Amino acid sequence: MGSQHLLLATAYLLGTLVTSCLGWFSLEDPDLQVRLTGSNSRCQGQLQVLSHTRDLWHSVCSDSWKGALRHWDVSQQAARFCRKLRCGDSLGLTTYSRFNTPQNQIICHGPRVSFSNCSTDSPYKCHPLSLVCLEPQTTTPPPTSPPTTMTPEPTAPPRLQLVAGPRGLRCAGVVEFYSGSVGGTISYENHHGLQGLGDLLCGALQCGSLKQPPEAKAVEPQDPGERWARRLLPIRWQIQNSSCVSLHQCFRKTPAQEGGQALSLVCSDFQPKVQSRLVGGGSVCKGTVEVRQATQWAALCDSHVSRGPARWAELCQEQKCNGLVSYHTLDASETSSGFSCPQEKLSQCHELQEKKTFCKRVFVTCELATAHGGGKAGLDFPSGTWLMSMSLKDSAPEPCKRMANGEGTGGRGASRNKRQLDQNSGSYKHE
Repeated sequence: MGSQHLLLATAYLLGTLVTSCLGWFSLEDPDLQVRLTGSNSRCQGQLQVLSHTRDLWHSVCSDSWKGALRHWDVSQQAARFCRKLRCGDSLGLTTYSRFNTPQNQIICHGPRVSFSNCSTDSPYKCHPLSLVCLEPQTTTPPPTSPPTTMTPEPTAPPRLQLVAGPRGLRCAGVVEFYSGSVGGTISYENHHGLQGLGDLLCGALQCGSLKQPPEAKAVEPQDPGERWARRLLPIRWQIQNSSCVSLHQCFRKTPAQEGGQALSLVCSDFQPKVQSRLVGGGSVCKGTVEVRQATQWAALCDSHVSRGPARWAELCQEQKCNGLVSYHTLDASETSSGFSCPQEKLSQCHELQEKKTFCKRVFVTCELATAHGGGKAGLDFPSGTWLMSMSLKDSAPEPCKRMANGEGTGGRGASRNKRQLDQNSGSYKHE
């Protein structure tokens, strides 16, 4: 019996020694501390975990757990993180270009969403994981009855709040106005010329400017299929001066209404933006355009507002590529489906529209960025091919080195050619 205990202790010490030698460490702890950085909200940002043994915060490589980000276990862990941070439901644990500043980054090789077998040694640059949760629900006290005494009304400055819609966007939703002891939504009856008022409200909410004309939303018990942040307050305000320069001049009180149409805004700084990717082209900078709606990836359909190069140039920038090379539409069929964006650029699109038939997909080619970040690659090779060419430059015979440098293949000459955009076909041509 004693020899068995001795063998177990020896195996444990040997495992500990091997683990420390390889640089692995475990963050498997029921009290694991997490935080989100890179934004002004605790509910969205780059995911970081705390190592108590090293007293360091670590970002997490998105290739952890063999890249199994779409698995159900990952969604469950993201929901647990959001609850631990006292936020609402999870909108996604993935990579976001806005939060791409890795810090003491680790990569984990253990079971899915388990912070065990983690190492700080990474052989390549990896995008860190980010998490976006819904903002926590705020409980607003019910409106109180007007005071019966002659006590003056509180003089606190008026304030605004946006109640998010089903997608949970920040800086978009139904406007609630609070002044003194009265809080409620604002009646909207197809007013014209509200750009100035919308800019004032978005600015007061620190959400930029008005993105599109205001909309009307029904102030009624919500349909069970809709997930609003919370139930809307009754209408208690009307617009009295759409050219106002301060909030207390804009609205006047009205008797409470349980029904009716309330003012809803979308501001320019809405978040999160539409995610996009290129698939089927052999690299991250080439392929058919897909966009993400909630947890679903689908094709982005061509539309008349996207006939110019602006949308696709922005998309190349989002993929961390150097610039747009070409784009063209593919044939559509009766069964081809996807989403369309009614705005010129995806960054301006707060809501995608489903297209169930005859969706014309778009194939985009961007210029592949070099690993060093200085200059542009003349040819769009997959990353493995680039690494092989770098090895040839360092160790291969002289004829192979010339081939790796692009001599005799047009590699250098092609990178020096100027590209000119043909506005009719949407492709760049060599001069």
